[in-house]
Amino acid sequence: MTVALELVSPLEYGQSLAAQLGDNGWLDYWASIHEAGHATVARYLGWPVKCATLKCVRIIHPEYRTFDEPASISRLVISAAGDAATTSLLGYTDTGKGDTARSKDRLLKLGADDGQVADMMADARRRAELFVLELRPEIESVAAALRKRRILTQVEIDAAMRAARGE
Repeated sequence: MTVALELVSPLEYGQSLAAQLGDNGWLDYWASIHEAGHATVARYLGWPVKCATLKCVRIIHPEYRTFDEPASISRLVISAAGDAATTSLLGYTDTGKGDTARSKDRLLKLGADDGQVADMMADARRRAELFVLELRPEIESVAAALRKRRILTQVEIDAAMRAARGE
């Protein structure tokens, strides 16, 4: 039984899918959407990705000098994209606690105060949600490839994104 996402909320879709797939299948599906969110947004923003797995995405990023430089802000958006994808597409929230903690620690070490961190992370989350909605076909394509192959290179991520666009 397949539930049409357009007819139900993301949470109802996610719960139905979890029931259909069972524990292991659901965990793989959820993880593929989460990691594809990171990888797809990173590539869309032009960031190099070493590889993506069902556990993490290895993104090559610069050394940051200040918390508010453009690269640091883009990295926040990429970090927020995993949870934004699972929330927007599957209705599951709070799936990026590790990503959030690492982002917060990085900003604090670069000199941001708690208020700046909160504001920057909220803005990054909003931007990530917009990217997820815009890039949904690409995220789903990358996620499907990730479930099939278990590990993707940047070339494979880019190919899955192009395929979703019909290129």
